Amino acid sequence: MRTLTKKYVSDIFGVMYYNYYLNRREIYYNIRREDDYIDYGNEISRYFQTYNDWSEVSRDVLQDVVGRILDFGAGAGRHALFFQEKGHEVVALDNSRFAMKVMKKMGVKKIVLGDVNFLEKLNFSQGSFDTILMMFNNFGLG
Repeated sequence: MRTLTKKYVSDIFGVMYYNYYLNRREIYYNIRREDDYIDYGNEISRYFQTYNDWSEVSRDVLQDVVGRILDFGAGAGRHALFFQEKGHEVVALDNSRFAMKVMKKMGVKKIVLGDVNFLEKLNFSQGSFDTILMMFNNFGLG
């Protein structure tokens, strides 16, 4: 087992996305958040799945997406890329530099590095987005 240096610990999911992107091998993780929630598994590949591999619930929810989209907590960028390819203007927001690298390599066009606090500084006018997409655990970020 390899231990990450301190500079990577704050970007653990981004490092996992990046390593998966480069090597296409599952990575086992066990992460405890500040609120003592523990997340563990080895399914980083799910963040790279295409639409046909998404759960039925995800596909159903995403049927309501319209217009200009803010993909909040975009991760590896699979949702942003899907909607971008469908012709939507998508802004992918994530606080991970490594996730940002992966999204660029995957072809996501508009990527913003930042978190929920940074979002306020962007000063989007009311109505800037028709859909704000917050998949998986990202709803808690808002």
